[in-house]
Amino acid sequence: MGKLRKKDLARQFGTSVRNIPSISEYDFRYESLSPSEQANIVAKVLRRIDSGTMSKTGSVSRWMRGWREAFEEYDRTGQLSALVPKYIRTRQALRLNGQFIMPVDAEMELNWYQVFREWLFREYFEPFDHIFEFGCGTGFNLAILAQMYPDKQLYGTDWVQSSVDILHLMEVRCDWNIKGSLFDFFTPNYDIVIPPNSAVFTIGALEQTDTRYWSFIEYLLHMKPALCVHIEPIIEWYDESNLVDYTGIRHLRERNYWSGFPAAMEKLESRGLVKIIKKKRTGFGSLFIEGYSMFIYSVI
Repeated sequence: MGKLRKKDLARQFGTSVRNIPSISEYDFRYESLSPSEQANIVAKVLRRIDSGTMSKTGSVSRWMRGWREAFEEYDRTGQLSALVPKYIRTRQALRLNGQFIMPVDAEMELNWYQVFREWLFREYFEPFDHIFEFGCGTGFNLAILAQMYPDKQLYGTDWVQSSVDILHLMEVRCDWNIKGSLFDFFTPNYDIVIPPNSAVFTIGALEQTDTRYWSFIEYLLHMKPALCVHIEPIIEWYDESNLVDYTGIRHLRERNYWSGFPAAMEKLESRGLVKIIKKKRTGFGSLFIEGYSMFIYSVI
């Protein structure tokens, strides 16, 4: 039986143990799997990928349906648990350091993500007056930020109106400093101005842009936010010789997830347009992908 401890999370996040929030309320135990069990999961994942049933990136109708369901449940119950994205699944194998594991707690991924977000938001967003999340979905991340930083102005954007409706409901119901607006990564609205002393972030959003994220990067270069944080799957950091990683690569390619971003940013840095602050693969992920890699930079 294995267990994630603070020292393990510190290594995943690229920080010191003293910066890790309390994890005493969570059960981070997991079972290591035998070679045959690993092989069975690999086969299961590959069969699903080869089935041709997986949706492709840019499926706005799917987001419209998903975010509308979240809005209706949050409106009815008032519970922030209604905003947990459906892609954070329970009762399935997870990825850890290039292997599949079986968590003891069915909600281990969500609990890991709760700790990760609290660390990330305290580590990087405390100095800023304005925080923007692009591709905010259900507003799950902004709800946490609003509770951590009640005096900061928060902004959320997404492709679909139901996401904006959730943020408006949060603003009214909770008296939080949250504003929402529609935003298309492919045709950015330059009327959405990023003020000085602002941070922007994406979590599992730019992954949906295939190779068409450049318009958004140009928007950021124009607006010059003080800090940009992207938490996304980065295919270039997978190891193709590792079978578990290979299934992740296959999944990302099958669904047309983004690619080429690290090289594009390194080219921008060589031109003196950005300064890369952190590049970190956490080594933790869901059944199909490892979606919590960090790419953090400032715009010069």
